[in-house]
Amino acid sequence: MAKIAVVTNLRGVGLGNQVQFIPTVRHLIKKYDEVQSDSELYKEWKILDNPINKPDVIALPMWPDWKDILKVILRYPKALIHGFEYRVRGKWCRYGLDRSRPLMLLNEVEQYKKAYGHKEEFKMEQWIPVVKKSVLIHMQHKEKGHYPHWDVVRNFLYKEGFEIVNMVRWSNHYANFTSLKYAIDKHEYFLGSDGGFMHMADICGKKGIVLWGDTPEKNKPVNLQVIEGGLKLLPHEVAKHLSTLS
Repeated sequence: MAKIAVVTNLRGVGLGNQVQFIPTVRHLIKKYDEVQSDSELYKEWKILDNPINKPDVIALPMWPDWKDILKVILRYPKALIHGFEYRVRGKWCRYGLDRSRPLMLLNEVEQYKKAYGHKEEFKMEQWIPVVKKSVLIHMQHKEKGHYPHWDVVRNFLYKEGFEIVNMVRWSNHYANFTSLKYAIDKHEYFLGSDGGFMHMADICGKKGIVLWGDTPEKNKPVNLQVIEGGLKLLPHEVAKHLSTLS
């Protein structure tokens, strides 16, 4: 039986890519005897804890640039490499060192569609009880996804009786992915913009809203409510949207 390795330690593979690939990793684990990965996220979230060792097939959470592909080829010269196109349901691409070998992963495209087509596949188990009417706000630090009125929104929510935790960079607040998972589980709601942390809250089944800017459609979450043009909303409108979920 082939050894499958999910490689994430590449420049072009971000936190969001790894999170979105979790349903596919679960399918791989069900189908193959040995699935490996270098992902600290998968290890700490108890998804996959086998280090990479002489894999037959490399599965990449996205299709990286040529520099990353070259790294993978040099690191695993005997492995067949498959790259899944970034969060585009049903679309895929691959790079094979030996294209004559049959495609083994996920029964090809249909299984990949299934992985991204069912909401229950995205929900991680809850580790700790939820604190009612608590909200985790991720204040995007990147200029592209920045919302300028977080402080005002926070004040509106305080008046509505919400317990609030603000974050800019999650790594400034939590030592590892395990403590971050506990923080996500603790809070009933998520409020933020697009990014890796949004995908984490989404796959953990959180309720909440995402202020959407000009990020491509394919990156949208499954469980969280997306507010189109949300980065342009006034603070009281953002607070009102979240209040309707409680």
